[in-house]
Amino acid sequence: PEDKEPLQTLTRELTEELPSNLVEVVINQSNLTYFGTSMNSQTAKVIEKPYPYEFLCACYEAQISMNQFKASFEKQKINEGNYALLTKEQLLQKEKYAWGYDSVISTYF
Repeated sequence: PEDKEPLQTLTRELTEELPSNLVEVVINQSNLTYFGTSMNSQTAKVIEKPYPYEFLCACYEAQISMNQFKASFEKQKINEGNYALLTKEQLLQKEKYAWGYDSVISTYF
């Protein structure tokens, strides 16, 4: 889908992956702040398609309490993938949790 505003994309993406009550907390109660933009691309060869793929990613920071986080997962399952609760140090050491946004993560930390 084509969204007109980055916040629409964030809401849509979160809705695909998180319980609805956690999406509500993140969007409306987290002091959500825009962090920056990252350009992401893949060559056609890597993704085995006739054309390369690229997109801009608007990055946000959301801070929620541990109680808000736990309450969201105790009663509902996540919609897609799985989650891990990591400390900053663990995140820096476990590259697979950076989702390919290396420059954004390195700038953030």
